[in-house]
Amino acid sequence: MGRHRYDVAMKNTCRTALLIALLSVSGLAFPQSKKDAQQLLTAVCKGPTGTTLVMGKSRVMEPDGFEGGLFTYSWKVGSYTATIITQSGTAAGGSPGTEQATAVVSPEFVSFFVVYDRAVWMHSLFFSTKTVLISRHVSSTVSNAPLGGVYSATCSVAVQ
Repeated sequence: MGRHRYDVAMKNTCRTALLIALLSVSGLAFPQSKKDAQQLLTAVCKGPTGTTLVMGKSRVMEPDGFEGGLFTYSWKVGSYTATIITQSGTAAGGSPGTEQATAVVSPEFVSFFVVYDRAVWMHSLFFSTKTVLISRHVSSTVSNAPLGGVYSATCSVAVQ
């Protein structure tokens, strides 16, 4: 079964000015620019690790990760959408995957939601620690049971 992405209408609760101030305080300085110019936040997060939980006849919780994998986030500060580019470490030379995400901003982080017909992924990028926390919630056809996971990685973050 193919993956279908569904748009999720979510309301952004913070204004761009507040976000710029928070990013500046947390060490992600914005260069001086015209008011109408939009800043682009890019974060590259390498090799997230964490735990996967498979719910079935017996629950299985095991360490998991994206060995050598990359998650790259591209977001125009203050916009409601972002692009997430994924590259599997085991598929060196393979084509990266690209997903469109819905962005929701809080004072200390921005969350990117990707919604499929059988899954939801949430990626939260924390400004002060330059860390991403990724959670996935899947109705798995492989295990015929719900599957979830929580992963984290340190990121290189730039704002232009």
